[in-house]
Amino acid sequence: MKTPGKPSQFKDSTALSTEAVAAETHRPQHRPQNRPKSSAKAADKPEPLVATVDEAVCMLRTCRASLYAMMARGELPFVVIAGRRRIPMSALRALVGEQEAA
Repeated sequence: MKTPGKPSQFKDSTALSTEAVAAETHRPQHRPQNRPKSSAKAADKPEPLVATVDEAVCMLRTCRASLYAMMARGELPFVVIAGRRRIPMSALRALVGEQEAA
């Protein structure tokens, strides 16, 4: 802290030039050149047979409560794998197809 009336013998450390700020804040993006792009990887993978509850919620643009209610009413079939509910992709397509037809 400066004392009024006395010149400081040190440079004010809070005043940085714009070049110094730009040099410190610029971080170049590192991207390995030999890494395949994600779109190429996605094309190689087969479509999954089942979706998790969270994935189905995202696909249908609904909430978890609505999805569980549809499963409880029997409107949306599911399978239990390793103690977790999974919704077949065919069931999701059929549900959307029924909604479009109505």
